[in-house]
Amino acid sequence: MPSKTLISPNRRITGQLVEAGKIRFGPAYYELRIAPYDFTGRRFLGPYVWSPQSRFLAVTESLAESYCDGPHTELLMIDFLDETECPLSKARGYIVPLRFEHPLIIYQKQFRGRQSEREFEIEYRKLDRWRPLLKESNEEQTTGQSANRPKSDSEGGFKPQPETEGRSL
Repeated sequence: MPSKTLISPNRRITGQLVEAGKIRFGPAYYELRIAPYDFTGRRFLGPYVWSPQSRFLAVTESLAESYCDGPHTELLMIDFLDETECPLSKARGYIVPLRFEHPLIIYQKQFRGRQSEREFEIEYRKLDRWRPLLKESNEEQTTGQSANRPKSDSEGGFKPQPETEGRSL
């Protein structure tokens, strides 16, 4: 299956989005592989953007796919210096990271049923939702199997974030 190579602007961090399947009537989804971090059991979509200094990667994570309601996605920010991640915003539709404008990330929410797109901005470093990145275990590094992350619940737990999280542009 096709994959996308992720190379940071300073070329010190590399990884891959490896195609793992296709959302019914939608885009392909991918496994995110950036050693030594463990993203096992999570699905990511193709759009991503690096910060100019290569510290941050913003990527779209697919939380669930409902045939009635459409996709549920989340904009995820990864901080490679502090080895943390932060969910920035959720949508019933697609979230596409567009660009960094220090100290903001600019992103777009695309709503399928309404055929509308809106841009938002958020000061990601001020958020209190940062959590440690999981690292691959030695077993996973040698066998390719995750030993420390349960599979995510792809059908439950979705709650739309209030629009106050990001300011509409």
